[in-house]
Amino acid sequence: MPLWIFLGGVLGVIVVSSSSIVIPKIPTIYTTLLIFIGQLFTGIIIDYFRDGFISKGKIIGGLLILLGIIYNSNVDKKEMIV
Repeated sequence: MPLWIFLGGVLGVIVVSSSSIVIPKIPTIYTTLLIFIGQLFTGIIIDYFRDGFISKGKIIGGLLILLGIIYNSNVDKKEMIV
């Protein structure tokens, strides 16, 4: 078997380990959205290496979600100050 087949298991361990550290520190909705964005961009990278093509729609969608998270966290910070 080629060595790259085992990458899924290694990446899974990294995701679970980092999630167990990050989840208690940030709200659950942000964790869910960040995992979703990570999966989206990983899919884009895999599609690029497999097909040699990047979907502009997926990139724009991921960036819009990321901008929404940043905007919402800034609003939450301002509400905590007031």
